[in-house]
Amino acid sequence: LIDPDISGATRSKEEIMSLPTRNIQSVAAQTAGIFQKDEGGALNVRGSRSDATFFYIDGVKVRSSNKIPKASIEQMTVITGGLPASYGDATGGVISITTRGPSNDFFGGLELSSSEGLDPYGNNLFSFNVSGPLKKNDFGKSVLGFFLSGEYESLKDPKPSAVGAYKLKDGVMQNLQENPLIFSSNNGSVASERAAEFTTMKDIDRIDVRQNVARGNSSLQGKIDFKPNLKTNFSLGGNFSN
Repeated sequence: LIDPDISGATRSKEEIMSLPTRNIQSVAAQTAGIFQKDEGGALNVRGSRSDATFFYIDGVKVRSSNKIPKASIEQMTVITGGLPASYGDATGGVISITTRGPSNDFFGGLELSSSEGLDPYGNNLFSFNVSGPLKKNDFGKSVLGFFLSGEYESLKDPKPSAVGAYKLKDGVMQNLQENPLIFSSNNGSVASERAAEFTTMKDIDRIDVRQNVARGNSSLQGKIDFKPNLKTNFSLGGNFSN
């Protein structure tokens, strides 16, 4: 029940889907021995540096798994100590992800959530997944099948301030851009001062959403499996993130 040589945890897709986060690194951070400063941030395994944590997707080492759609994960194994030889010389931890394969029957799902009209932060999420057989054998089992999932998320302000933020009124900003300096003459000499030094609180608006911090993330995960018999499986897959 307990392997004294390997420490960590394994989570199934049901456990992952029930967690209140869509970030893969935050899912892994639920394991004992892993520190994460903020939601979605880098991981430190037992005091090691964040770049010492290795990610594997279906046995292939990748730079990061953060952009994989949550619905595409079949199982996640987090190893924090006693690394097997198959993972090489990682000095931190290993996060190994197995993506979902095709099913014998077609299935799919959609998820849509939005805070538009409820708050000013514009938190929008759309995700989907679809899977099914492309070819079956005489026993009704899938020999060739596919799985596809995708996710898109947009935020006007990922980390809104509790006290709000401030911005110059549009007319004031335009005037400063057109006239950045104020010139004055005294006894025949000309001096200049920065016009921004003369702004006051009446030139400023309080806003709930910070400027220039909007974020949009999209990801796509696809996989085709060919299983000619019980002991052989060929898998072709990939993931895209932007």
